[in-house]
This record gives sequence, structure tokens and C-alpha cells, in this order.
Amino acid sequence: MGHESETITRTRREVGERLATFRTAAGLTQAELAARVSCDRTTLTHLENGRPGGTVELWGALDTALAADGMLITSYMGLQALIKAEQHQQQQTRAVEAQARVAGLRQARSSGLTDELTMAASRAELTVDELADDELAAVELARRITASDVSDETLTRLETAFDDLATSYPKADPPALLGRLRLYLSYAAKLADHKATLSQKRRLVTVAGWLSLLAATVHIDLKQRHAATARLKTAAELAREAEHDEIRAWCYETEA
Repeated sequence: MGHESETITRTRREVGERLATFRTAAGLTQAELAARVSCDRTTLTHLENGRPGGTVELWGALDTALAADGMLITSYMGLQALIKAEQHQQQQTRAVEAQARVAGLRQARSSGLTDELTMAASRAELTVDELADDELAAVELARRITASDVSDETLTRLETAFDDLATSYPKADPPALLGRLRLYLSYAAKLADHKATLSQKRRLVTVAGWLSLLAATVHIDLKQRHAATARLKTAAELAREAEHDEIRAWCYETEA
């Protein structure tokens, strides 16, 4: 269910206030009324404060206990009707949005944009390199659609990719992780040749620094000392270029 509209929230509050009014007029405390209708006081408090809750049986019992002559149960049923109408409207809206997305996907497929991804997804098994290729293809597609040499969206997805790689590092297979890192580093190097703003260039250099540092760590795990040293040197140079003290500090820590 989506977020409730102001109309539903306001109506809940009005129904709750009506319940509180009838209870007060009857000279009952919340605890006393709760005992009469066999519910706990907390539930009654929530209902009077306009929070969701209660069944049609409970509201019927409240209406009877407070001699409301049907006004409480009618208010509750009216609220439920409003909720159902809103849920139906939200469902229709989601259906229309989904249909629009499906139409967009079909149009993209007809123009050849998604052929490569569709073919990859249809394979029974994907190698590590193929999975990484798919990830890069998605990033590249987003970059092309935004019609920018190096868009902020592309950089954000690269940063997110690094976060995912770093998070998976403790449990990942080192050779497989290194394969993905190499592809992302290659892609970052490719983007470095494109025109970018100073802010975008700094973000690109920073994420390349983090990727290089993680790659160096994996090389160390694989006991590939020379490769690890080269990656660390690159990460340190990128950290200086981006003026990123945290990457620089991690380079010193890893080297030690």
C-alpha cells in the first residue's frame, strides 16, 4: 500500500475524535471502555488518535457500548470505503506506469539497445567476466542515454559499483573479484579521455583511486606482490591528484 493521502489521514483523525467524544459523553475512561469491548487500552488510544487499527467487529462493539446509534460504525465503514478507493486508484496508477515502462523497454529492444543484455540474460550460466560486462553495459547505456561525455549518473553508478565491490570483498572469490575490478578500472580509464567538468574529473579520479586500492588489496591476498605494488602506486598518485587524504592514508596502511 502507498502512502496515505491527507484526506485519509484527516478522516482517520475525525473518526478518532468522534470516538473520543462519545466516550467522554458516556463518562467512561479509556480503560473502562476497553474492558467493555474486550480490547486493550493501547488499541483504544491509537484509535482515538486517528491511527490505523480496529476491526468492523470492534467498531460495532464500540458503537453499541457508547449508544452511538450507528454513527461510529458508519464513520468507520465510510473510512474503509475511502481507503479502498484510494488503494484502487494507486493500483491503477502503478499499472499505467508499469505499462509505460514496458512500452519503453519494447521500444528500446526494437531499436537494438537491449539486445546484448537480453542475450546475456538468456544464457543458462554466466561467467564472471560476462556478469561484469553486463554491469558495464548498463552503466554505458545510462551514459549514452543522458547524452553527456561523463554524466553525474555514470559517476554515481561507478561509485555505487565500488561500494558493492568493497562490501563483497570479505566473502568474494579473489580471482573473480579482481576480474570485475579490472573491468571497472578499464572503464574508468576510458572515461578519463572524455570531456568532463572539474568536479566530475575529481569524482572520476577518486573512484579510480578507490578501485586501484581495492585491486591492490586483492593482489596482496593472491600473493601477487609486484602487481600489488603497482596498484598501490597508482592509487597513491590518484589520491594526490584528487587531494583525497583518506585514500592516501589507506595506501600507506596497506603498504605497511
